[in-house]
Amino acid sequence: PIYSEISRSTLTLVIEKLSGYDLAYLVLHSRALGRSEPYGVEYSHPYRVDTVFGAIWFAHNGSVDKHRLSQKLGQAVPWLYTDSQLLAMYIARSLERCVKHVDDLDSCVSEVYRESLEYVPKLSALNTALLILFRDSVHLYTSFYVNGWEECEECRKRYYQLYTVVKNGMAAIASSTLKLYVGRELEFNPLEQGVYSVEVERVRLVDRF
Repeated sequence: PIYSEISRSTLTLVIEKLSGYDLAYLVLHSRALGRSEPYGVEYSHPYRVDTVFGAIWFAHNGSVDKHRLSQKLGQAVPWLYTDSQLLAMYIARSLERCVKHVDDLDSCVSEVYRESLEYVPKLSALNTALLILFRDSVHLYTSFYVNGWEECEECRKRYYQLYTVVKNGMAAIASSTLKLYVGRELEFNPLEQGVYSVEVERVRLVDRF
């Protein structure tokens, strides 16, 4: 748990290690466990899935139709996985297919995310971080999407809203929870729904939903 002393010491160690690098890509996600989801360290975000082109690391806030996704993936025992874990497998498999025919990673990520929207239940979200080791390069993407945004109550909109933070050589996508805790220290700008590439000192729109 993020509030435990072990987590605090681990994060301190990570920060110390990062200080030795000129450039780093990070996916950090603290989440509440769904009532019907399996429990354990192996179900912690981000999920890693190895691929023919490298690997992905995937974190997700929201929910997807677990049973439809498990059928699509041919998983006979969906209760062994979280819905986000199944979504990570789906995205990895779809990216593998796409990059065989298209070498433009942006277009493949956009296509895969658009295909994923159909699995998002009404009033839930596809708020994600997707770190990709693509052959010999690293790419970081994020998505912000809420199915039925206009029909959401204001409290749900505030919760799911994502923000950009760009400062002192850092570009980041942050949640409303982070804004709540450090909003006075940094400038948080709300995102429009879509897919974004997080790059050095900028966040670039890839596809608008």
